[in-house]
Amino acid sequence: MSLFPFLQRCRFLGTGCLTLLLAAGSAHAQGVLFRGMGAINESIGGVGIAAPLDSAGAMYTNPATLSALPDNEVSLGIGMLMPDSSVTSEIRGNPATHGYRKSDRENYYCPSFSSSFHVGKNSAWTLGFAAAATGGASAKYATTGSPLLNPILQGRERDSKVKVIQLFPTISYAVTDNFSVGASAAFGIFSLYLNPMSFGLPAATPLNKSSEDYTFGIGFNVGAYYDFKNNIKVGLCVKTPVWADTFEFSGADSQTGLHRKVNFDFNLPLILGAGIAYDGIDRLLIGLDVRYFDYAHTAGFKRVTDNSGNIAGLGWDSVFSVSIGAQYAVLDSLKIRAGYCFSENPIPGKVQYANVASPLFIQHVASIGLTYSFSTGTDISAAWSHAFKNKCSGSFANGAGRVKNTVNAETFFLAVTQHF
Repeated sequence: MSLFPFLQRCRFLGTGCLTLLLAAGSAHAQGVLFRGMGAINESIGGVGIAAPLDSAGAMYTNPATLSALPDNEVSLGIGMLMPDSSVTSEIRGNPATHGYRKSDRENYYCPSFSSSFHVGKNSAWTLGFAAAATGGASAKYATTGSPLLNPILQGRERDSKVKVIQLFPTISYAVTDNFSVGASAAFGIFSLYLNPMSFGLPAATPLNKSSEDYTFGIGFNVGAYYDFKNNIKVGLCVKTPVWADTFEFSGADSQTGLHRKVNFDFNLPLILGAGIAYDGIDRLLIGLDVRYFDYAHTAGFKRVTDNSGNIAGLGWDSVFSVSIGAQYAVLDSLKIRAGYCFSENPIPGKVQYANVASPLFIQHVASIGLTYSFSTGTDISAAWSHAFKNKCSGSFANGAGRVKNTVNAETFFLAVTQHF
């Protein structure tokens, strides 16, 4: 099959998907980043470093595995993510200030597009492209009622939204029948809205009526994949930080009311991953992935205040995550999947006060899903994930009070894939 007709088929799906991406929303996962990409990868708990099942999951977890996919394919998916969070706080020794506030929940849509193409029948090269929402967060705490009943809110509405959209042009090369390597650029489109805006300013004097800003970044992913041909596969992947341009926000100074601007640097972290998969049982595939997220050395996450006492970031720790998943072919046309992902909490108790608007400490996520294949080469896939409720608490910055954040989430995905 020639490359040109394939690209023509991709063009219309790709245009539609990229349009949807502009409205992409957010969910809670491995810190600010999602577990997986697309319905298939999500349904198996984000496992994929050594278990390539589709083009979206392959490019998101390990670009080298693209060579192991049996067919060319184009896939278009959509997800609905439903986060739920709350905050409770009180001043020590003053029960009258104890207050609870539940976030005004918003449902978000998370589209994904992916395609992969083996360059020729006897070629060792495979090309791919993916575009999807790969991370984010949101929370909105209104101040209806007495603002003193929840002192951490300081009488202000807290409204935050961060969205991470990434594009992955990818190339994979089969060095031998057993071994392949791959690489991709990781272009990022980031949007951030935080009202009041505290970054780059002292905590007591944030900007009111802050603007939303967009910025762009780039990083690189490299991976290796080895099939021992004895039902065991292994993989490695390194994702560099995604280095982004500086955000610039404008708003009203909370003390003077005058218009002013502030800057904030935000990158995605270095990620190291390793995986193993086993398919020695008839119709069954089992995979395990381990990842390390270096938030502690990443701009926007590594510290709360700078040398001048201004808010510089979120104060996160670096964390590990472990994902395990399985796929079973009930019929030639029907595959079912289940997965589980555990992630360490990146937000220590001492900085919970600084993360009221970014409660991203989900630790346990269970997923299930299925794919039905038609004789025409078209697959329909669906996935559902439940992120179990987690609670974290800590002191105010000045030690005068306590704050507790809670979060959980539900996720649904659908995808249509055409094989060629």
